[in-house]
Amino acid sequence: MARKKDQWKGIPHFLRPDVTPVMVGGIVVSVEKAEEPLAERGDTMTTKQAAKFLKLAPGTLEVWRSQGKGPRYHKAGGRVLYLPEDLREWLEGHQVSPSGRSPSGRSPR
Repeated sequence: MARKKDQWKGIPHFLRPDVTPVMVGGIVVSVEKAEEPLAERGDTMTTKQAAKFLKLAPGTLEVWRSQGKGPRYHKAGGRVLYLPEDLREWLEGHQVSPSGRSPSGRSPR
């Protein structure tokens, strides 16, 4: 049975797993959404997690997917998933040396 979005209604913020209280001098001054943890080796990442890993906006990955660019991804049940090793491999393939040439000898785009 799926839980409703308002499942935490009426639950104090300090008891909720989806928020992090920010305290100053023992007083809660604000509440922040808890960050999604980055995936462990072999785990899959959501677009949001992959974007954070790559220090990009999630929308950038979405646009790149529609253009056939960017890192390799997988689809499972309509969900887009990334593997950490695919992201690392993609990053390594876009390395640029200080001379302005990529390791393959091509100029960066």
